[in-house]
Order: sequence, then structure tokens, then C-alpha cells
Amino acid sequence: MPITTAVCPEINNAEVDRQVRAEQTNLLFHFGRWADLPAALGAVIAAWLFWDEVSHDVLVAWVIGIFIASLARIILGIGFSLSTIQVERSGAWARGYLATTVLLSVAWGVAGILLFHPNSELHEAFVALMLVTVAAVAVPVLASRFLHYVAFAVVILTRMATRLIMALQPVSLGIAAIVVLIGGFLIFIARRANLQIEQGLRLRFSYAGIVDELTGESSQRTRVETRLREGEERMRRHSQSLLELAREASISAGDVRSAL
Repeated sequence: MPITTAVCPEINNAEVDRQVRAEQTNLLFHFGRWADLPAALGAVIAAWLFWDEVSHDVLVAWVIGIFIASLARIILGIGFSLSTIQVERSGAWARGYLATTVLLSVAWGVAGILLFHPNSELHEAFVALMLVTVAAVAVPVLASRFLHYVAFAVVILTRMATRLIMALQPVSLGIAAIVVLIGGFLIFIARRANLQIEQGLRLRFSYAGIVDELTGESSQRTRVETRLREGEERMRRHSQSLLELAREASISAGDVRSAL
């Protein structure tokens, strides 16, 4: 039986939505900060493995493409970390990140064509495994923005799956089916993770808004109570003055001026 947890209320308003989207962009750049270096290293290792099977010029051009896409993402990440960005401008940075993500996925997707050997089932399986692994590694990096992951996974796996299907071989069709199934499963996992992240952020900023509102009300209440205490103190002093005035002998004699 699942663990029963408290159901927290959620506030839906435009300001919370803006804060959530901005924080999702922060998470993109945070988790993707060092992800491009292993990707570039993986491309070098793949090129070394296929060095005797594929044209050297093609492999070098492919690795350079991976490095260019990775470098673009690194430069964008450095610019993001060094900038002071307003919440309303987070969308532009998210679109820039999406563009570099698509660029990187295109560069990796090309491997499904360049490294493809229709007469070698081992090569087909290895390339498919490599691309599926890259797509799987990207889940925690891109899950905060579901559209980013869908774009990455679809671009990186579509070419390979299409090429396998076009081979019209039983083994190739089987590998293509596995690629499609795993790709769909990874997208499903990314969506679940994205919903959890978004829900957590929404609750966080909803409660932050409530706390700010309550803090403001508390401050206002404190000011009112302070004024009431000051008024009570003045009334007490006035009452004390009137009591002392009533005790004056001059009052009994009818000399109010002297008493005052």
C-alpha cells in the first residue's frame, strides 16, 4: 500500500507560474553544468571504436560537431551563471538552452546514420545502445523542462530507428522496436519526474507567497497593537491626571483654575 502523505493546498496564480518557470530554467542550467564534458568525451571514445570502420574524415567532422554543440552549451551556461537575470527574462534563457539542446541532439542523432552498418548486426546494436544510453543520461539533466527532453530524445533516436526500419531485416526491425519502446519509456519517466519537480516548485512558491502575506499581516497587526497600547497609555495618563485633579482641594473650593 502506498505511503499516505498529507495533501497540501496549492495556489494557482500567474506570479507562481512565473516563479516556477524561472526556477525550472535554473534547474536546467544547474544540472546541465557539467553534462557536456562527458558527452564530448563519449563522442571521442565512439569515434575511436569505429575508427577502422568509418571514414576518418567523417568521424573527425562528427566529433567536431559534438564539440561545437557542447561548447555552445558551456558558453551559454557560463553566461547564465555570471548574469543577474530577472524572472520575466527567464524565458529567453530557456529558449536558448532549448536551441543548444536540439543542436546537440542533432549532432548525436547523426551517429545513427554515420556509424550505421546495414550488414553488421553488432554495429547496429552497439550504435542503438549508445544512443539510448545518451538519451537515458539526459533524463535527470532535462527533466525539469519536459519539452527540452522530448525534443532531445526524439531527435537523437528518430534517425537511428528510421534507418533500422528501412533495413527491412528481422534483427534490425527488432532493434528498432526496442529503441522505440525504450525511448517511449524514457519520455514517460521524464514526464513523471517533470510533474514531481513542477508540483514541488509550485507548492514551494505558493507557501512562500502565503508566508509573505501572513508576515505582512502580522507586521500590520503589530503596528495596530502598538498604536492601541500607546492609546491605552495616553488614556491611563489622562485618567490619572483627572484622578489627581479630583483630589485637589481647590476643586472643592470651586477654584478650577488654581486646581488645573
